[in-house]
Amino acid sequence: MTIKITVRDNDSLETVLKRFKRICDKEGIKKALRQYSYYEKPSERRRRKQKERLRNIRKQLKAKNKARTKALARAKVRAKANARKALALDGGGETAAASTSAES
Repeated sequence: MTIKITVRDNDSLETVLKRFKRICDKEGIKKALRQYSYYEKPSERRRRKQKERLRNIRKQLKAKNKARTKALARAKVRAKANARKALALDGGGETAAASTSAES
């Protein structure tokens, strides 16, 4: 497996290294090196995989909750806008009711 990184003229060494590390992380090279660098007991492997599963589940739940929160916020904004429209069409709502009670 070879990794190719294009270095531009204005790139600093730090940015190139960051890019290289990011590519290595995405490819899973770091994980593979760690995996084969020492013996991992089967119980440790099960524990690590269980932690990964839980981490993925938490990520999914967090994303769902974030989407749900955004949807609720949009619904609130729409409801307020609809209420304003209804008041505008009604002639002001409270002002119309106050004028009728004053006439009585």
